[in-house]
Amino acid sequence: MIRKTNIILREMVLSLLGGKCMKCGSIERLEVHHKDENWKNNDKDNLRLWCKNCHTNKHGIDLRKFYGTEKRVIKKPLKAKCQYCKKEITSMYQKQLDYNLKAHELACEKQHSSKEK
Repeated sequence: MIRKTNIILREMVLSLLGGKCMKCGSIERLEVHHKDENWKNNDKDNLRLWCKNCHTNKHGIDLRKFYGTEKRVIKKPLKAKCQYCKKEITSMYQKQLDYNLKAHELACEKQHSSKEK
C-alpha cells in the first residue's frame, strides 16, 4: 500500500530536483532516496531523485522485496564494460544489464563511427 504522503513527496521532489535521476540522468522509474536513509527526514537537502536501477544499486537490494512481504535479499550488482569506451555498466538484473549495455554500445558505436568520418 502506497502512503499518500509518498506520492505527494515524490511529485514535489520530481519538480524540485529536475525530473531525472541525479546519478545517471534517466527519466524512467524514478524513486526518492533519503541521503541519511531516514524516511521521515524530508528536508530538500536530504532528498535525492534516483532511477530504480541506481537506487537498487545503492542499497544492494530489491526495494520491492524489502518493503513487501518477501525476505530482504542482498545481492551484488552485475557489471559489464562497453567495448568502445570501456565504461562500466551495472545492474542488479541480467536482462536489464544486457539491455543497458546494448543501448550504451549502440550510442558509443554511433559516436565512434561519426568521429572516423
